[in-house]
Amino acid sequence: MNGLQARFAFATLFLCLSVETSIRAQQPDEPASSPAPITSADRSDQAVPPVPATPSPQSPIPSPSDGEQPPATPSQSVAPAPVPSLAPPSPSPFASFAPTTQPTSMLDSLLGQSRARSRGPMNRFARTPEFFGDILVGGDSVVDTGLAIVRNDLPLAASSRRAKIADHNKAYPVDRAFINYHHFSAAQNQRRSGVLDENAVDRFTVGFEKTYDQGRASVEFRLPFAERFTIDDPDYRLVGGNVGNLAIIFKRLIHQTQTRAIAAGIGFDTPTGSDVRGELPLQGVEFEVDNDSIHLLPYIGVVGAPGDLFYHMSFQLDIPINGNTIETDTGGLIERGVLDETSFFYFDISAGYWFFRESCRCPGRGRLGLGRLTGLAGVVEYHLNSTLGDGDFVTLGTGFASFGTPQDLGISNLTIGLHAELDYHTKLRVGGAFPLSEEPERFFDGEFMLSLIRHF
Repeated sequence: MNGLQARFAFATLFLCLSVETSIRAQQPDEPASSPAPITSADRSDQAVPPVPATPSPQSPIPSPSDGEQPPATPSQSVAPAPVPSLAPPSPSPFASFAPTTQPTSMLDSLLGQSRARSRGPMNRFARTPEFFGDILVGGDSVVDTGLAIVRNDLPLAASSRRAKIADHNKAYPVDRAFINYHHFSAAQNQRRSGVLDENAVDRFTVGFEKTYDQGRASVEFRLPFAERFTIDDPDYRLVGGNVGNLAIIFKRLIHQTQTRAIAAGIGFDTPTGSDVRGELPLQGVEFEVDNDSIHLLPYIGVVGAPGDLFYHMSFQLDIPINGNTIETDTGGLIERGVLDETSFFYFDISAGYWFFRESCRCPGRGRLGLGRLTGLAGVVEYHLNSTLGDGDFVTLGTGFASFGTPQDLGISNLTIGLHAELDYHTKLRVGGAFPLSEEPERFFDGEFMLSLIRHF
């Protein structure tokens, strides 16, 4: 990442914070933590204290027995009862996470924390639309088949061996399950002697996120799947797989106000994805590229929701801590190498606007259901994916096969999306990503994405 890109990232951060501060200055002051408004849906969860009975005016007043003092009459002076103080207690720094209702069943005991938080004043972050995302970063392979030079994108881990935490995510722990679909056009390409053969990549990602520590932190699991990529030519055969790398992501809130939350965490991209195997029949060579690399993913993100406007920012590193083993078999001669992948820096920024959203479950608005629209928002995003130095490139044998990404890359993409909220808990999202870079910093021609998220 060059100096201009770094200055742009930090300038955007300060710009968003300045805009939010300006919007907050025009709003009346609010306490840092306030109780949630009680609606009709909440009143059923709260016990109503019994009202003490007052004696009827016609009720006779019992006469005092011997040795007892007569009761005070209105004409006699009685010391007034102490009036309880109405001053609110000093708020705890984590008061916004406290439940607003008491669990009433075993299910509420398990999920009561998250359900109670959704009624509190901080639910704006749980409802704020997530990033859409853009990520698809591949690697090159160049093979001399004996008849032609073939260059193609290496389909290691089903073309899904890197994880970006910001994709369909935000800097706020929530309880959710999700499934995402991404279609990348012209993403898995093969160039043979100057002739280009373009192939699409269709990727599905399933996962869930679960909060803990009273909602202040969460752990997320996501696993991608993609269609198997193969080349079956007389002089070159290549077979990929269907399974991508399992990403495990830990996230924790480190700062929160009424309109802004900041979270930090770390992820681990584990090598559960498929390996790649190839064969050069004319040269009697077989080779295999093993998916062995573990990636560390330190991350910090910001989500702001000062009103109908909202924004996200994300800063992440993608650091491989070991390489991928490459092994060739040339007539019984075994040769091994290690491909050390390059580190990446990801900067993502998103801005959106609620065209419509219901603010509460008010009576008289009908029964909630899966088909009931409770919010609609539009989102626009900018993504910068930059290598931190030159990539590794490994050549085996007498130069018949080379693997790696030798260029210093700075990949820019633009994403737009539409976010629909159904029944307050279900999110249906559709979007598209468009590359702003040219070759070799262009890994696809266009991306279509569809996402379904269910909060629980």
